[in-house]
Amino acid sequence: MLRDLKRSQQAQRRGEAVSNWRLYESPIGTVPKDVVMMFAGIPTPQIAASPRPYLTDGELGALSGVLRFIDRHGASGLLGVASIDGEVTPSIEKVTSAKGPLFELRIPSGQHNPRFSFVICRGVVVFLAAFAKKTQKLRRIDVARATDRFQTMKGDCE
Repeated sequence: MLRDLKRSQQAQRRGEAVSNWRLYESPIGTVPKDVVMMFAGIPTPQIAASPRPYLTDGELGALSGVLRFIDRHGASGLLGVASIDGEVTPSIEKVTSAKGPLFELRIPSGQHNPRFSFVICRGVVVFLAAFAKKTQKLRRIDVARATDRFQTMKGDCE
């Protein structure tokens, strides 16, 4: 969380808007490859050199719309949203099989069906894991990965 505070202070000094979302960083400060792969093509200060986008242009556009919505309305606004600027609304559900306050963001798509696991930490949406799904049910390994990542940062969120 100290890194987040430092980033927000630096952004305020530069006159930039403070983002209400961020990507999970391991204790050594790296963003996991699964998250980098799914967020490739979205400008973020946490990914220095963005690789070739994995998602299609439509999926990236929908994800960008969700991220803009989070920046405008905050994390609490995301949980109660009915529609985002008249576009197709991504579904956001609480993951009941997880230990902790884990949510899943689904972006409707025909090709990759991207899903993002996140938590709300001090008013900031933290994306813990990202993956492409072909079934409705979450795999235990995906839930476990997101839960483990949350456990490493849990002390910073309380």
